[in-house]
Amino acid sequence: CSWHVADVDVIRNAINDVISDGIVVVASSSNRGINSVYFPASMTNVIGVGAITKNGTRYQYSNYGDSLNVVAPGQNIHTTDLNSTYNDSFEQTSSATPHVSAIAALMRSVNSNLSPTQVKNIIEQTAQKVGGYNYVEQNDGIHNNGTWHIEMGYGLVDAHAAVMEAYFYDREILGNDIINPCNTTYPCNGIITYNLNSSSMPSNTTLQWSVSGNLALVSSNNQS
Repeated sequence: CSWHVADVDVIRNAINDVISDGIVVVASSSNRGINSVYFPASMTNVIGVGAITKNGTRYQYSNYGDSLNVVAPGQNIHTTDLNSTYNDSFEQTSSATPHVSAIAALMRSVNSNLSPTQVKNIIEQTAQKVGGYNYVEQNDGIHNNGTWHIEMGYGLVDAHAAVMEAYFYDREILGNDIINPCNTTYPCNGIITYNLNSSSMPSNTTLQWSVSGNLALVSSNNQS
């Protein structure tokens, strides 16, 4: 949503209810240019979005503050208006927020099992640190998804990185954490087997395995 309202129980409860039902809620920080992220973007389970300029800096009217999660493009955004005219005059946080909503939808399209919290975390963790700001770890128990800045949140949303992370989120590689092929068999055959939990991947998915150091890939069961 790209609006703000008074923080009243009926709206807060409604938002909590839809999130509990698995809906991702994205809201704009508002457009006053002040250190205050407006409700409902200020809710901890909502993705609060600020706007940036074409140069990667905070849009001057974009609200910021402790509840800001990420930023998205908010200047000269191309869209159609009420007169069906295509122009680039859509700006501020109302234009930034739909970018993040679209990314959340793309993430769910490749992994429908993601919860709203997982979507929010991935978007925050994959954001780009743009604008020349000093992003730092907060160590406050609230901003737990990497370096953060009060005017930019975790940074500029990265659609490609977020969708890729979403796609592989629950695809596990099962095997030993420490490679020591001689501690269970003798003589040592030097082979350790890893299995990729890929049951939910499309049938035509191509997997590429790689190794580093003195290791060598012996076989990938024709799934390389």
